[in-house]
Amino acid sequence: MPVRSQCAQRSYVKWIDCSRLHLLLVLQLLLVLLVGRPIPPVRADYENCTFFDGFVLQYLCQGRYDREMRLLYKDRIPAMDTPYTIWQRSDTIDPVHLLVAFYDSPISSCFTLVMDKGKFYCDGQNYFVPLTGSAEVHCLDFPFDYAEKLYGRCMNAEYPSNTNTISVAMVYMKHNIIKVIDSVPDLRASVFLVLLSALYCCWTTTFWYF
Repeated sequence: MPVRSQCAQRSYVKWIDCSRLHLLLVLQLLLVLLVGRPIPPVRADYENCTFFDGFVLQYLCQGRYDREMRLLYKDRIPAMDTPYTIWQRSDTIDPVHLLVAFYDSPISSCFTLVMDKGKFYCDGQNYFVPLTGSAEVHCLDFPFDYAEKLYGRCMNAEYPSNTNTISVAMVYMKHNIIKVIDSVPDLRASVFLVLLSALYCCWTTTFWYF
C-alpha cells in the first residue's frame, strides 16, 4: 500500500503528491479566463453626432497615420501607417466640422456623405452603406487639435490659423480588431488544453520507487 512521503523512510516507498499543482492549475485557469476570452466588438454610439445628422459631408483628403503622429498624440487604436480619410461639412468654407475615418471601409471612396442617425449615405444614393466593420465612434463637440493635425498632414498644408475645429467625429473601423479576435484561441479549447497539460504533469510527477 503506498504511503505519503513523510512515511517513506519506514516502508521504503515514496509517493510524490501533486496536490501542490492545484494552485498552479487555478492560476492557469484564471489566466485563460482573463486573456483567452475573445475581445467583444465595441458598438458604435452616434447619439452625440447630431452636428452631422442631415448635413452633406464633402471629401477632403486621404492620409496615413505615421510614427510621428502616434508619438505625438498617443492614439493606440490605429496601427502605424494606417490610412485615414477626412470629410468636412459642405455648408461651411473653413474645415471646422470634420469626420475622420481610419482604415479602409465602404465609405472611403465616397466623395460625398450624408449621415443620418448613424447611417451613411454615399454620393447621393437613397440606401445606406452597411458599416459592419465600424468599431468605435467618438463625437467631439469642441476644438480638437489632433483632428487639425490629421487634416494638415493629408492636405499637405497647415490648418487655417484663424480658426479652430468646432466638432469632430473620429471613426475607427474594426479591421485591426478583427485580427485580434481571430488570433485569440477559443476559451473552451484553452481550458481543455490547460486541464490536459495539468493532468499530464500530475501523472508524470507521481511515481513509485523502492
